[in-house]
Amino acid sequence: DHHYLAMLYLHLGKSYLILGNTKKADRLVHKSEQIFCNASVQDDDFKVMVYMLSGKIASFCGKNKKALKSLSLGMELARKIYGKYHVAVAIFHFCRGNTYENLSDLKRAKKSYLKAARIHKKLPERDTDLAKTYIPLG
Repeated sequence: DHHYLAMLYLHLGKSYLILGNTKKADRLVHKSEQIFCNASVQDDDFKVMVYMLSGKIASFCGKNKKALKSLSLGMELARKIYGKYHVAVAIFHFCRGNTYENLSDLKRAKKSYLKAARIHKKLPERDTDLAKTYIPLG
């Protein structure tokens, strides 16, 4: 099934990103996205994950414009699916903050970090542990 193969590549890409191999992570996430698009299956949760990982990888590689595009598209989709106060939306804000920091745009970085923190405070308790793994808010 194409859906499971695409998810496998996505999770392998995430693992390589954690290990610091951004080149391999980028290839795997891109391959996952291609398989998924060719299978023409609609899974918005999957798209949110792809946008998030693509944005993170692009940011780590210094491709900040690409990162901001992926993160913006993903955040827009996450808000549409989950609502404004969801762990995924908070993580997108945090990742955007990192990218703005890479660009030395500290004003926008601070704004993104503050939005992530505000959302984090409003999350149900079950979601705060997940958010803390991405958002170091103390």
